[in-house]
Amino acid sequence: MDELTKIAVLTVPILALAVLLKRDVPPLALMVSVLAVVAVLMVVLTQLSQVNGLITRAAELADMGGELITPLLKTVGIALVVKVLASLCRDAQETALASAVEIAGAVAAVVVLLPLLHAVLNLCVSLVE
Repeated sequence: MDELTKIAVLTVPILALAVLLKRDVPPLALMVSVLAVVAVLMVVLTQLSQVNGLITRAAELADMGGELITPLLKTVGIALVVKVLASLCRDAQETALASAVEIAGAVAAVVVLLPLLHAVLNLCVSLVE
C-alpha cells in the first residue's frame, strides 16, 4: 500500500498542473504528463520485480519450464507498454498513431506467444496419436 500512496502523492499535484497548463500551453502539459508517467512507472518497477519472483517460484514448484512462463510475462509487459504509449498518443490527439501502436502491440504479443502456441499444438497432436 506504501507504493500506492507514493503514486497518489505524485499523481494528484501533477494532474492538477497538467490540467492548468493544458488550457494555455498544451505542449508543456503533455510533457508534464509524460514525465509523470515515467515517474509512476519507476515506482511500479519495484513491484514488478516482486511479482516476477513469485511467478518464477510458482513455475519452479509446478515444474514448468521458463519456455512456458517467459512468453506470458513478455506478453503482459507488451500489453502494459502499449497501454501507456497509446494513452499518451491519445492525450496528444494522435489517435491514428495510438491505433498503430495498439496494432503493433497485438502483433508483437502474438509473435512472443508463438513458442507457447507451438508447444500447445504439439501437446494436442501427441494426445491424438
